[in-house]
Amino acid sequence: MTLGAAPSLRSFGCGRCGGDDAAIAWTASQAERIASYVQESHFGVHVSRCRCGQHFVTVFTERIDWQGGEDDQTWLVLPVSAEELPRIEAEPHRSLPVLGADRRFLVRSFPTGGSVSCWWRQGGFAIGPHD
Repeated sequence: MTLGAAPSLRSFGCGRCGGDDAAIAWTASQAERIASYVQESHFGVHVSRCRCGQHFVTVFTERIDWQGGEDDQTWLVLPVSAEELPRIEAEPHRSLPVLGADRRFLVRSFPTGGSVSCWWRQGGFAIGPHD
């Protein structure tokens, strides 16, 4: 990859954290927590790392509906380079959507009354509403 070129779908991670199986990639991407930039009860931004060394920024959002105690939760997991981390730490709300514009990322969803699902998504990284 040349300097300044947009990363391809496969330029991040190993066969586990960057592979086609999103559930395996989720587990691998969360192997080691490195830092927490935002840590609130319904919103969080943290950096983790796969055993292969690939860094990921995970954004957690929870929307409270005040009924039944089981609230909608979403995790967005964006692979990032070590060089991108300082920019993300300084401005996560601004830098993450820009980085995720053309990059594949994981979505893990636990909707109210539903079950947990995980899938890869290409582009359109946006931090959703949260409480």
